Amino acid sequence: MFNSHSRVKGNTQAKAKGLFALSLIVPEILLVLAWSSGFVGVRYSADYAPVLTVIFWRCAVVVVLLLPWGAREILRIQPAVLFTQAGIGLLAMFGYLACVAKGIEYGVPAGLAALMADLLPLGTALLSSLFLGQRLVAKTWCGLMLGVAGVLIVTSGALSWGKAPLWTYGLPLLGMISLALATLLQKTLKAASSVSLPGTLWLQCVVSLPFLAGFRR
Repeated sequence: MFNSHSRVKGNTQAKAKGLFALSLIVPEILLVLAWSSGFVGVRYSADYAPVLTVIFWRCAVVVVLLLPWGAREILRIQPAVLFTQAGIGLLAMFGYLACVAKGIEYGVPAGLAALMADLLPLGTALLSSLFLGQRLVAKTWCGLMLGVAGVLIVTSGALSWGKAPLWTYGLPLLGMISLALATLLQKTLKAASSVSLPGTLWLQCVVSLPFLAGFRR
């Protein structure tokens, strides 16, 4: 009797996990589409409005939609945590998005900017090795190089050098480094991990809004 009850409970839990996994498919697909189309969206929006203005309103919409979570986080988090998330937000949101978007606005091809941004795992690994003293094994480096090779193969048809000033090609790389630094801070600082994901996104967008407003012209 006990074994039968255990099997039924196990089957119920397995079905619940399966349904939960299936429920994640749609948001995961939407995330891939939104992330992948971001560079192209910046390229075409630059023909109609300053790119930082577009990003400003994008962050403003996020702030409004996530306000219930954000308000709850503000009421419970400590000032030190708020300060930490502010710094991470400036790197992850403003630093990354502004540099990549301005590079595209100045004429860096969207495909090339996307390639530079996709070097994030490699940049994170290099920064963690340089500043945190983390030694990565040969297998990890091989995996990173394999990932870079895959990105090059996938994006090779969309890559072109363009006619932008030479210095502008450093902007997407600078944005990638900014996001890599934010990633390392988020992982290493215990205070940063005490905020929920919706609350983190809300706080980082709130912090980025004044800077986007100040630099959007």
